Amino acid sequence: MVKLPISDYAYQYYKEQGIEFTFRQQAHFCWKYYDLLKDRLQSLGELLAISDDEKLNQEIRERLEYEKRAYGCFIGNNDPGCIYVVYPDDMEEYDDGYFSSVQGAVLYGKQHCTEYCTVVKQYLIDKCPKESLKDEEPDENNTIQSDYTFTPDGQVRYGSSYECLEPFDAYDKSRFENMFLNIKSPFGPGDIVMGKYFECPGVVSTDYDCLEKLYDRHKKDMATLIDDTDNCICIDWIEKDGRLYHDHADPFVLWKIDSWDDKEYWDLLQMLSKSTRAGINMWEWDYLLHEYQKHHGGEDA
Repeated sequence: MVKLPISDYAYQYYKEQGIEFTFRQQAHFCWKYYDLLKDRLQSLGELLAISDDEKLNQEIRERLEYEKRAYGCFIGNNDPGCIYVVYPDDMEEYDDGYFSSVQGAVLYGKQHCTEYCTVVKQYLIDKCPKESLKDEEPDENNTIQSDYTFTPDGQVRYGSSYECLEPFDAYDKSRFENMFLNIKSPFGPGDIVMGKYFECPGVVSTDYDCLEKLYDRHKKDMATLIDDTDNCICIDWIEKDGRLYHDHADPFVLWKIDSWDDKEYWDLLQMLSKSTRAGINMWEWDYLLHEYQKHHGGEDA
């Protein structure tokens, strides 16, 4: 098995449960959760060398070949009507940049961003070939050829190409990039979890088998096939005003925690966790509280 970009907690959970990932599941993890494009492609290449799943191997080869070709189109610019536009992540702090070469654009982006910058290759409005417009008037959107997002050190995070389209169905839900993972979640009701992009911890409100149950509900209904966007669990947070906030998150990159710096918030999380484990519907309580406040002048209707 190749090194997977999932949390140490998730990895240890599956190991203890004796759950081994298929080559296709490993490919999905590699494509979905590595931050940098080069790491995604390198890990897929390593998986290709050991996989005996021929259908998967063909999909990986298609992806590797396409990403190389698409990026080559992005950096290659022999058309004087095309420019590279740089959009920094902090638009208030940094100005957009306009360049004739990708090297100049990426250099500017590296020097004028906090966490990332996006470089867009596009035609000047009056230079865009009519055949690429499909009878539309040129604007800032339909003149775009490709765009790639870079880190402050110039590494590619991800990109899209409209000048070099995939030779396969990129939205095929059976492909490894888009697949639904019919496996157990590493978290159960009441678990307090943290994630890389979370501002604060939250409480899980779904069962360990929530993904498997979702698969069972949909496997007979081919008209509503589930995909990678459904690889998520439900998490509740507590707002500063005491109200609950509900969202979904990928479970495979989260981890459990047993403490938090904000002791008052941690005490609230523990109460929410105990209520969730006991099967108490806190969202019903939250709704009743909202209605009570609304009818008694506690908040605006």
